[in-house]
Amino acid sequence: MTEFAYLNDRREVRYGLDMLLDTVNDMRATASREDVRDLLSAWGDKLGGSKNRVCITSFSGDDDSLSQWRAYGPIAIGFPVHRLSLHVDQSWLQPVEYDPSIQRKLVQIYVHHLVSAFEADTDGNRLERIRDVYHRSDRLLELAVFFKNPAFRSENEYRLAYIDYPEVRSSLGIEGPPRSFRPARGRIVPYVPSTEVLRSKHRYFPLEISEVVLGPESDELLEQGVCEFLAEYSLSTVRVRRSVVPLRS
Repeated sequence: MTEFAYLNDRREVRYGLDMLLDTVNDMRATASREDVRDLLSAWGDKLGGSKNRVCITSFSGDDDSLSQWRAYGPIAIGFPVHRLSLHVDQSWLQPVEYDPSIQRKLVQIYVHHLVSAFEADTDGNRLERIRDVYHRSDRLLELAVFFKNPAFRSENEYRLAYIDYPEVRSSLGIEGPPRSFRPARGRIVPYVPSTEVLRSKHRYFPLEISEVVLGPESDELLEQGVCEFLAEYSLSTVRVRRSVVPLRS
């Protein structure tokens, strides 16, 4: 799972955070209660300088897309959604939202809901022991990671995201997942292996390959090599099929 700063679009997560920040600042300017203004200020400060490690793996909802073949190569691997969603503990698998109007509406609904809940809990004296519970920006960050610039709409992306919260880990005495590194596009890219994220001794959901799709420029030799590879690792039951996308040579 790649750290977001090293993804193809460097503003992958910043895009959503900036939208949240605009909404928070607008609400702060019109808030009548001082405690609400303080809450919104705290959110604004954290959203403006979020240091949480966000790790992302991207998938496409299209199994045979010309733009994906051109961008990422001749082999696509399909995974069953249910097993994939359970594979990484404390992670989220969701479709990416590209429509700015829907993004803004989701942000407004979510932020207004949190503020209303804060006001109700404050007025009901329910925050005496957990005064800072609303001042953390965790839930806002979890919303932002699934927003993306509409220019990338053709990717039809589904995103598996893991967010590291050092303060929470520290309070529970849990160490964070170790980072690994790989070379890519002339850089050294940090990532977290999905099997290293908060592994549980009591449950483990390994990834299962449901099919392999070969791109429009594939040939018999590539298909043969893929089939032999799968057979070598006891995966001969995995379906291998060719793209039906017409592509001029």
